[in-house]
Amino acid sequence: MKDKRLIYLFISIVVIYSIGMNFFMETLGFTFGIMGMSLGTMGFIFGIICLKRIEKLTKQLKEKEILEENYKEE
Repeated sequence: MKDKRLIYLFISIVVIYSIGMNFFMETLGFTFGIMGMSLGTMGFIFGIICLKRIEKLTKQLKEKEILEENYKEE
């Protein structure tokens, strides 16, 4: 009788643990997914802004004749 109670206790602990871990892993995965998308979007916007600023700087340096007019960016 005592062995059956221990087995039931062990099974119930395993079930509760697996349900809790499933919820925890779903929440954790969702959180990291949102963080990844946010950082990716910020990086993309930052890259576009930097590209425009480099084009503006190149144009200004050509106007001041620091760069040659036929300068080609690589």
